[in-house]
Amino acid sequence: MKVLFQVSEAEKIPLSYIAIKNMASMNDVDGVIAVYSETGIFGVTNNHEKEMEDLLSNPKIQVYACGVAMKMNNFTEKDLAKGVKIAPISFHEIAKWQNEGYTYLRL
Repeated sequence: MKVLFQVSEAEKIPLSYIAIKNMASMNDVDGVIAVYSETGIFGVTNNHEKEMEDLLSNPKIQVYACGVAMKMNNFTEKDLAKGVKIAPISFHEIAKWQNEGYTYLRL
């Protein structure tokens, strides 16, 4: 099973770290992708380096920041936690991964 999380609300950021880590720990889960967009973008900044390091230490997990949300908040790649990738348009990224068989979950 492959799972795709969209984290689009700042209030859901703490829950996202737990949910993503727990999902990736399941034996029947092959991969987890998390896309942080809208106000959720604040969950992947370098202020959350420790949380991102913890998630990304699991090879099953990939984390993306929405490029549009980055522009809206005047963020650059330097503002992101180490290992976070940039999805130029998060909706396109989400559609792409769904097309590749990922189950979509929105937090």
